[in-house]
Amino acid sequence: SLDYAICDNKVVIADHYRPPYSYDGTTFTIYDTSITYVPSCLTFFNDRLWMGNTVESATVYRNRVRWSEQTDHTDFAVSNYVDLPYMAGELRRLIPMGSLLAAYFRDAIYLARATNITTLPFNFFRVETGGVGLAGTRAIVSIPNGHYFIGQNDIYLLSNEGLKRLKCPVRDLFFTGDIDPDRSYVSQDPMNKRIVFGFSGDDGIIDKVWSYYYEVDAWAYDSV
Repeated sequence: SLDYAICDNKVVIADHYRPPYSYDGTTFTIYDTSITYVPSCLTFFNDRLWMGNTVESATVYRNRVRWSEQTDHTDFAVSNYVDLPYMAGELRRLIPMGSLLAAYFRDAIYLARATNITTLPFNFFRVETGGVGLAGTRAIVSIPNGHYFIGQNDIYLLSNEGLKRLKCPVRDLFFTGDIDPDRSYVSQDPMNKRIVFGFSGDDGIIDKVWSYYYEVDAWAYDSV
């Protein structure tokens, strides 16, 4: 699936098949010809463009994170990268969380904090999740103080207070085969003060919707 970020008045797009493309409202073209890496995810954070899970010279680096210079968002120095410690799952999303940057793998989560090291502007550390990561690339939404996301066995909130399991009734469906977590979707509905979680079967059509009303800590189910 596509990922995108707003950078320098352009929408920069990653599709895991070619180097980043951009759209400025008029022209859809390659973001910069000097960038040869093919990312599957990207984000704009701390005045840098970040890319993850890259293909470089036909080699896949599924746990690699690259970043641009702050003064030139098309300048990805050869040494501006870090390979996070090995895990079985691939890097799926890079998403800011306040002053932190979150890296969501299929089976792990890393957070990055700013450093005073020129060659490593942010240092990544692993969050203790017991092997839980992001179920699908669209299975997450940002809120002011964290992220709601769908894991392999439940729905979670990651915030500055840590990882919280929300114990959604949908968790029982993960083990029956009724839904495909990899095709799940999460969105915020601030008007109704809820987080909406959409699920589909093998056909890819979302036909089950669970809503979490965060102010009252309650769940509701809708069949689409």
